Amino acid sequence: MIDDTVKSILSSFTLRKVYADSLPKNPNYPLIIFKISSSKDNVSLDASGVTDSFCRIEVDSRSKVRSEALSLADEINASLSGYRGTVNGVEVGLVRRENRVTIDDNAVDSVRVIQDYIMFY
Repeated sequence: MIDDTVKSILSSFTLRKVYADSLPKNPNYPLIIFKISSSKDNVSLDASGVTDSFCRIEVDSRSKVRSEALSLADEINASLSGYRGTVNGVEVGLVRRENRVTIDDNAVDSVRVIQDYIMFY
């Protein structure tokens, strides 16, 4: 369920293809790949029974051209950092970026900009 929510959020602000988990065979660049690398429910210890959850999202912007990969990563960050809203019935409290790294991926002849986010929901 959270995968669908993240894909909907990413797809809502870009015309690029968005894939979950892995690079497709014979991809058309530029594209976005995301992975949910961890998630956790926090349970309140008081009598309220209130719970909240968060997950770590790795967003991988890829292109054959470095400037295009960097621009796509900037576009994602501008739209995703600070995001709040309700998507697919999931109330997203906040999304914040934790880090960013750029990699030349010679194995598939592309440039990757990997950004890690924490999403509270």
